[in-house]
Amino acid sequence: MQAGDGSQAVAMSRRTPIDVLIADLVMPNAEGIETIQHFARHFPQVPIVPISGKSAYLALAKNLGAADALDKTRVYQDLLSVVRRTLDSR
Repeated sequence: MQAGDGSQAVAMSRRTPIDVLIADLVMPNAEGIETIQHFARHFPQVPIVPISGKSAYLALAKNLGAADALDKTRVYQDLLSVVRRTLDSR
């Protein structure tokens, strides 16, 4: 399933369980860091994979509990392997 922003992701996850959250760190409404904090607090079993073009944001997200991270400049090359690794580590 796909959400348009962090607020939608939170609302959708309350209705339908998700296996992994892949979130851009710069989004409208509830931005990525807020979304990651919400999921880490309320859905700790859901692995979080943030996406950003700024390494400082990715480091912050990992400190907040993200399972892995994707650099936007390499996202298409790395996405599948990160999702597999994240789900395999559960």
